[in-house]
Amino acid sequence: MQAFAGSYLHAAIGLLAGVAYLLPVDRIYRSVQWELLWEVGEPVLLNPVQVEIGPGGRVYVMDYGTFRLHVFTPDGQLHRTIGQGEGQGPGEFSHPIDFVIDARGRIWVLDATTARVTIFSTSGSLDTLWTLPFPASRLALSPDSRHYALFPISPRREGAFALFRDGQLLGFFGQLAADQVQRWIAFDGRLMGDREGFYYTAIRAGWVASFDWNGRVRFSWTSIEPVPFPQPERTPEGGLRLTRRHRFVSYDIAPGPHPETFAVMGLLPVDGRYRAVIDVYHRQDGRYCYSLQLPRGGSGFTFHGNRLYLVNRIALLAYRLEGNTACPPAK
Repeated sequence: MQAFAGSYLHAAIGLLAGVAYLLPVDRIYRSVQWELLWEVGEPVLLNPVQVEIGPGGRVYVMDYGTFRLHVFTPDGQLHRTIGQGEGQGPGEFSHPIDFVIDARGRIWVLDATTARVTIFSTSGSLDTLWTLPFPASRLALSPDSRHYALFPISPRREGAFALFRDGQLLGFFGQLAADQVQRWIAFDGRLMGDREGFYYTAIRAGWVASFDWNGRVRFSWTSIEPVPFPQPERTPEGGLRLTRRHRFVSYDIAPGPHPETFAVMGLLPVDGRYRAVIDVYHRQDGRYCYSLQLPRGGSGFTFHGNRLYLVNRIALLAYRLEGNTACPPAK
């Protein structure tokens, strides 16, 4: 087991520990058209929280209302339901906090409570059950399924992320701050993987980064919403907590509307609530491209071709996007 590549990220983020945050930059909203194609809500979905796309354009939705994973056809018909419901037995979900679909159509479900990854076959049957050496809250997978990255829940001095190859832990990397162990909950984020590596966006700070599957930093930048990482408060019991004054900055990360982009669901505080927008970045260098106004509020999303799939804890919605989605050339 080893720690690696942390110094590069530490140098990049260390600048932000003081006053080096960029001044806020106005979002550049791209004008596009949205056409609602279909919508699925109750009684099929009770509390949809995450959506992903698999081979053939099938739509996978994790539903906290039923503790099951629902699979829909590209035209919104229920195709299959996966999982045995709430529990800690094989094929059951206790706290299914993240999931991904690999190139073969297998479903990898990360459970935070049981500290395991459950892999289901394309038919929905239980394929593999891995017990992790530590509980984790986020998962990113390479297209060939050989590499995956986890965001451990327990603090690690060696680094913020854990990298695995063929099921074996390679090590930890990514020092987000010198005191990251003392304020670990401040760095929670979302992950997304692709052929080049994986991408990270902080939930409570304006930060996007990408690493290759060897743990080397590809880019690491402030986002279009450059909010510093928060300082958690101490509880009377000696623990840490984040309060309402520690605002949310983003909520999800997914493939963007153009093949060269990835997208982050940004959260704008408006009258005591949050309004979600889509901020689009370039996959190669992480530069900000533009933003999109969402047709409806959402808590999770993904793009697939010219389609946006959106969940808002009430329903799953599919939209067709019409308009220019390319990132402007780098200046």
